[in-house]
Amino acid sequence: MGTILLPGGAGKYVIGVDPACPWCQEPLTEPHMLLHCQNHKVQRDHLEAALHSHGLVLNLSNVLDQREQLGARSSLPSPNTFWTVR
Repeated sequence: MGTILLPGGAGKYVIGVDPACPWCQEPLTEPHMLLHCQNHKVQRDHLEAALHSHGLVLNLSNVLDQREQLGARSSLPSPNTFWTVR
């Protein structure tokens, strides 16, 4: 899995980045984009239905941290692990 710096967070580090959602002008953060933005409502409704079919609710924990929800340890490194490529 990769990581992306959304404009809501990038505005702290990158000059000239608009931190607002281009559709509704709210700060473009993970919770906004995944749980609240009306521009992504159709996709979110599909995701919510899929989660409900597995007995889960739509929240950031269930969407972003599947390893913890599965109750299993993955052989993949933590998303906070950094590797040096030579």
